[in-house]
Amino acid sequence: MSLALDAGEIDAAYGMPALNLASYRQKKGYRISEVDGSRYLSYVYNFRDPWMQDKTLRKALDLVIDRNTYSQSLFQKGSQATSGPFPSRFPFALEEPVPNANAKEAEKLLDQAGYLKKADGFRYKDGKKVTLTALSYDRLPEIPLAVQATQASLKQIGIDVKIRTVEVGSIAAAEDYSFTPYTMVATPVGDPYPFFKSSLASDGSVNLGKYKSAKVDRLIQALAIEGNQEKRQELSKDLQREIKEDLPISFLVTFKVAVIMNDRVSGLTSSASDYYHITNQLKKE
Repeated sequence: MSLALDAGEIDAAYGMPALNLASYRQKKGYRISEVDGSRYLSYVYNFRDPWMQDKTLRKALDLVIDRNTYSQSLFQKGSQATSGPFPSRFPFALEEPVPNANAKEAEKLLDQAGYLKKADGFRYKDGKKVTLTALSYDRLPEIPLAVQATQASLKQIGIDVKIRTVEVGSIAAAEDYSFTPYTMVATPVGDPYPFFKSSLASDGSVNLGKYKSAKVDRLIQALAIEGNQEKRQELSKDLQREIKEDLPISFLVTFKVAVIMNDRVSGLTSSASDYYHITNQLKKE
């Protein structure tokens, strides 16, 4: 894509990897239309894995994720660190500070829960070594880097992680893993219900980790039929609080939506929804 843009074969590009995008901030003859988007990167925990059924282990994993470093370094400032699925500009978003990585707290939780380090530096519980499997894929080149960084952070607290690289299209059918990176647009239509229904309901179409919670299901059902906007916003925040507590998913970053264009193009503007970039204002000189 970058080569085609530089050669003049195309006039604009959308979805440029963050590493390439960073170079266009310095190049002459190009403009970037950029806005904070609603596509997020997360780790989805697989509840078919007995290790991931333990909330203490999920919490420890969440605690070692260095969201701010991922955003600024791995993603070359092409994203914002986040603690939830929705950008703060939405009235139904639960606004909370992004947590800092805290390996010491993670180790404390594991020690208290009986995950004990042995001489090899890894943790065991009930005589079994804790070994997790993380999926990885290269839909975005930064995703494998994030998974590798998390692997290294978990090793520092005694958790062994094996990485298995797969095709992105095979993730929905995969079963034998502990956690997987996953990206999606949380608010394609500016409403929180589609995200909650598809990702967290027991029968959700992209509930990859097979998470089940009677309380979450009840709140999603209430959101489905509630017509009052203020009550919908509060139900959305209640759901986010429950997700934060139960941790079926860890949210890492939300991506900026960027369109790069040469100077001959005008009227091409990024859309925060990750769609609707092309309008009747688009022109080429």
